Amino acid sequence: MAFPWAPDEGQDDPAGAVCAAVGLLDGLFTRVGEVASGDLAGLTAQLEQLGRVVDALRVRAAGEVAWRSRRGLERPLAGELGCRDGRELLERLTGIPGPAVSARVRLDEATRDRESPTGLPLPPAHPAVAAAVEAGLLGELVKLCV
Repeated sequence: MAFPWAPDEGQDDPAGAVCAAVGLLDGLFTRVGEVASGDLAGLTAQLEQLGRVVDALRVRAAGEVAWRSRRGLERPLAGELGCRDGRELLERLTGIPGPAVSARVRLDEATRDRESPTGLPLPPAHPAVAAAVEAGLLGELVKLCV
């Protein structure tokens, strides 16, 4: 599966790494039945861990799209791509409904470094949750609690 936005340089950047991961995992769905019984439990646990890492990346990417599309920017990302705002752009990019997009963006806002009204850096609103999401300990379902 090729992505038109993917760089050609390889895995030195997030987009290249994601494309490589998709390439490695593509087609494994039909091969799960071939896994030996003794390895199936470990595979299942590792897939869950992978899902939490992917959840964290999806949340952070959605938040970054929203941040780069916010009002007041000279050239908001969403506007450059023909959308009203970051949420509309995310709906178009991901195909997920607005409430799910909003939940991802809210979770990112709660777990990313902030800025005070005077421009000073502030820690995330929920630093422990932020650390756990970044470490791949919590999946996207944490958005229901934050």
